Amino acid sequence: MVIAKTKEVRDNFKTYCDRAAEGQIYIIPRPQNRNVIMMSESAFNELYEMAEKQRKADYLNMLHKSVQEAEAGGFVITSIDDLEKYE
Repeated sequence: MVIAKTKEVRDNFKTYCDRAAEGQIYIIPRPQNRNVIMMSESAFNELYEMAEKQRKADYLNMLHKSVQEAEAGGFVITSIDDLEKYE
């Protein structure tokens, strides 16, 4: 990753786009720490897919844990009437 000044990117946008498309990743500092990352679409898609896989794995782990708790008797059975009493 390379830190690139906003003015430099603005003045040489095509060059930075070409380099990003070739695999370079740029951090472009912005005021109030609202920085921007410039990268190729393929690099972004790769990161996005990894994040999606992690979210799915976390969700499946949560479901698995819930099933284990239910099988171990760690749940409460109640009726709609009982729930309405809490309103």
